[in-house]
Amino acid sequence: MLPPPPLLLWSLPASRALSLLPPSSTARDPEDARDGVKLPPDAAASVKLRSFAQNAAVPPRRARRAASPPRPPARALRPAPSGPLSAAALVCGQVHKRSPRVRAVEDHSAAAMAAARGLWVLVLVLGAGLQAGVEACSCHPAHPQQLFCTAEIVIRAKISGEKIVSPSNSSSPYMKMIQYEIKMIKMFKGFDKAKDIQYVYTPVFSSLCGVKLDSNNKAGYLLSGSMWSDGRISIGQCDLVESWDNLSLSQKKNLNYRYQMGCECRINTCYTVPCASTGENECLWTDWLLDNSLNGEQARQYACIRRSDTSCSWYRGGPPPEKDFLDMTDP
Repeated sequence: MLPPPPLLLWSLPASRALSLLPPSSTARDPEDARDGVKLPPDAAASVKLRSFAQNAAVPPRRARRAASPPRPPARALRPAPSGPLSAAALVCGQVHKRSPRVRAVEDHSAAAMAAARGLWVLVLVLGAGLQAGVEACSCHPAHPQQLFCTAEIVIRAKISGEKIVSPSNSSSPYMKMIQYEIKMIKMFKGFDKAKDIQYVYTPVFSSLCGVKLDSNNKAGYLLSGSMWSDGRISIGQCDLVESWDNLSLSQKKNLNYRYQMGCECRINTCYTVPCASTGENECLWTDWLLDNSLNGEQARQYACIRRSDTSCSWYRGGPPPEKDFLDMTDP
C-alpha cells in the first residue's frame, strides 16, 4: 500500500491524516522516546505528520543525488612552467595558466638569452681567429717567376753567421731583426743596386714573416728581397727564399735569363674552373687547381716567356741531362 501524498495529508485533520499513514510511519518519534516526553494525541499526530512529510520529500532528492554520476577526481596541478614570470607567480602562491601575452614575453626573454649566449660564443671564436691571424704570416700565392720579377735583389749565398740587431732606437722586441752574415756565390738580379752584399735582414718572429736560415747548409740558399733606403737587404717568407738543393734543374736554369724574359708577361693563378685567359700576354697557372699545391709542375719546370709575336706562353726548354753535371757551371 502506497502512502498518500503529503499535500493531501496536510489538507485533512491531524487525526484523520494519521489514520491514513502506514503503521511504520506512526511509530513514536525516536527523539520523544529518547527524551521520555509524552505528547497529547493531537500534538503527537501533528509531529508524526510533519515527520512523514519531511521524510517523504527527502528521499527523491537523495535518490537524484545518488543517481547522478560521481564527480571526477580533481586534476593534478601541472608542473609549474619555466620562466621569470611563472617563477614569480609561484613565489606569490599563484599557480595559473599562462596567458598568450605572458607566453610571448617569456619566449622573447628566452630568445634574448639564447642570442646573448650565441653572441658571446661568436666573440670568443672571432677573438681566437684574430689571434691566430695575428700570429701567422700570410702571403699571396705567386709563381717563382713572379717572385723573381718583383724582387729587387736575387742572389745565391751561404750563411756564415747571425745575430739579433735593432735597426731603430725602439726597445720593442717586434722591431728586432736577425742579421744574417752571408757569402754571396752568384747574383741573378740587382747588379745596378748592389755590387757586394754581406748581410741580409729578416724579422725575428715568424709571425712577422721572418725566415730561419741554417749556417750548416753547404749548398746555400736562393735569396730574393727588397732594398731599404739605407742599402740593407730585407728578406721574408713572401719572397723567393729556398734552399738551393730544393730547386729543380729547370728553376736553376730559368734564374739566368728565362724568368727575366717573361717579366712583362702576366701569370694568372687558377683556383676554380672555368679559368680562362683574359689576354695574349697571360699564362694560366693551374698547379693549385690540378695538384692542390703551389709547388707543382708548372712552378718547378716552366717559365712564362714572351714569344716573337708578343704573346706569352709556358716554356719548359729541352729535356734535362742524364747527370746533374751542369750545376757546376750553371747556377
